[in-house]
Amino acid sequence: MRLHRTEISLPAGDVRLDGILTEPPRPPGVVIVAERIGRRLDETRGAVIAAVLQEVGFATLQVGLLTFEEGQRAPDTWNQVPTLCARIAAVATWVQRQPTLKTLPIGIVARDVAAGAMIRVAARADAPFRALVGRDARPDLAGLEPLHNLVIPLLLVVGGLDQETLQANRQAFGQLDGPRKLAIVAGASGGFKEPGTFDEAIHHITGWFVRWLVTGRR
Repeated sequence: MRLHRTEISLPAGDVRLDGILTEPPRPPGVVIVAERIGRRLDETRGAVIAAVLQEVGFATLQVGLLTFEEGQRAPDTWNQVPTLCARIAAVATWVQRQPTLKTLPIGIVARDVAAGAMIRVAARADAPFRALVGRDARPDLAGLEPLHNLVIPLLLVVGGLDQETLQANRQAFGQLDGPRKLAIVAGASGGFKEPGTFDEAIHHITGWFVRWLVTGRR
């Protein structure tokens, strides 16, 4: 399958975010893979997720939510949920304005604090997303109201050995009313470093996007 790959720089308030847009022929949807910094995106675990999503036909946008300078000089920006919310919203707006993407259903996968921001954005009435995935996520950081208001299907994938993150996911999961699933990868610590566990996590992630972006099945 021939893939069209473009390095992009998109506006997000007073900064620009770096990313890689990869488009296969006639994709059924586009998945935003939210990363920490938009440098060396080919070397991240998000790149592995993106590659598998491309194999099943999705367009993907890997994008860093921090600038390189922020990553070097102001790394705590990653922990600022309102800032990440604004940037995730800006990325979604950019996708909606691209001629080849604007008619496609949009999914997003985010990790850690960014997953909390993703949920907060997705809980808004005008949210453009059709499906959400949090990996190694902190959905609790979204806040109770966004969790209660969320109607977009949400998958949370967490390692069974990562007790702190697992507890945060279970607590947030209990606040959700919309379509949701908690996938616990047995024998996995934070980051799914154990052999075979990241592959299992990706299997859950891919299946969720196929379910909700392609078939729309409940």
